[in-house]
Amino acid sequence: MVPWRAMFLDAIARLTSAQHGLVTTQQILATGATRAWIRWAVEDGRLTPVRRGVYAAVGAPASPYASLAAAGLAAGPGVAASHLPAGWLWGAADVARALPELTAFDGRQVRLRGVRVHRSALESERWVTDRHNIPTVVAPLMIVQLAEAASCELAIAVARDLRKRNLVGYRLVLECLDATRIKVKPALARYCDRALRVDGHDDSPRRTRWASRCSMPACHSLRRSTRSSSMAGSFTSISLGPTTWSASSTWARQTTEWTKSTATPVAAANSPLPVGAS
Repeated sequence: MVPWRAMFLDAIARLTSAQHGLVTTQQILATGATRAWIRWAVEDGRLTPVRRGVYAAVGAPASPYASLAAAGLAAGPGVAASHLPAGWLWGAADVARALPELTAFDGRQVRLRGVRVHRSALESERWVTDRHNIPTVVAPLMIVQLAEAASCELAIAVARDLRKRNLVGYRLVLECLDATRIKVKPALARYCDRALRVDGHDDSPRRTRWASRCSMPACHSLRRSTRSSSMAGSFTSISLGPTTWSASSTWARQTTEWTKSTATPVAAANSPLPVGAS
């Protein structure tokens, strides 16, 4: 083999190792090779055309993300994997591998065979990240897209799964709903609001009861605390002082007076033995 041809193969191998065995025509030309060299590499069995302007290196390790990465490379910059494929890239437990689906940002119009492409006027810099070296929409936007295109139940399940792994927050999902103005059913927003009130990702009855208890009025919490403290005082023979609880609650004043009237004298309180012990 001519040495200069081998030099280009080494440069392309470095590119394909980070792109699931794929390389684009523009990337090959950027190494200094020519279109004639690309034709030679295809005829010699070094490269295999995958899509228009995208080639796969023969002998590269197989990747499950190759088809989605090829669609993204063929679409060019400003395009990212979205919807179900994005959920698969984020590792959502309830999303399986699906056909390539992309979102073209900045108002671009892209057409690819066998690929469903959505258009969006949003800015790609804010809403696109990398997952497995593939441009992918951020997790909050992916959840909103699932609620729009699939179902709110699936979107909620994905949001719960990613929240458990600290990959997304419910507040970010609500902010994405407001910023993108994507029309979805209100079930997703209601779930995120409820999860934020509960302050967690588990909406079980036990967690819900704890959340409702934490949101009780101050006077109700005072009554529970006063009752517990008065009982503790009767068993330990320590009287509650008049300034222990606020006098704003009639119930608290009555409980304090009852405790003072039934409390053991101070001398008994200083005794190491409980009341009535011999």
